Amino acid sequence: MKKKAVRTSDPEKQCATIHCFNVRRVRRRFCNSCRARRNREANPAARLLANLRSSAKRRGLTCDITIEDWLVWCEKTGFLDLPRGRKKGSRSVGRIDHSLGYTIENIRVEDYMFNSHKQKSNEPDDNCPF
Repeated sequence: MKKKAVRTSDPEKQCATIHCFNVRRVRRRFCNSCRARRNREANPAARLLANLRSSAKRRGLTCDITIEDWLVWCEKTGFLDLPRGRKKGSRSVGRIDHSLGYTIENIRVEDYMFNSHKQKSNEPDDNCPF
């Protein structure tokens, strides 16, 4: 269960973000929620890799991708510039060989709808549009 942020009206203990009244830790400018949001915005590639690793772990798969390999792959494929999410026209990371885990040689950019359809069917994925 997600912990609820504690709010304060004391400016000495308040987060430095405008319109945020959460309590910050001692010797820090921002509360944990604002720090996490700022980190996600500053390092989108690292956040995407962390999401990929946690998803793989949740499904019992291996993820042997280093941050250096991931950054090179994202630059080569332009993945960071593509639309991402859970909607039509979005792109996601898919595995080429589903018997293997996530390795830099076994991943590719796929359409989200195509990738989610693959999970529900047992058809071979030879006709990927990318």
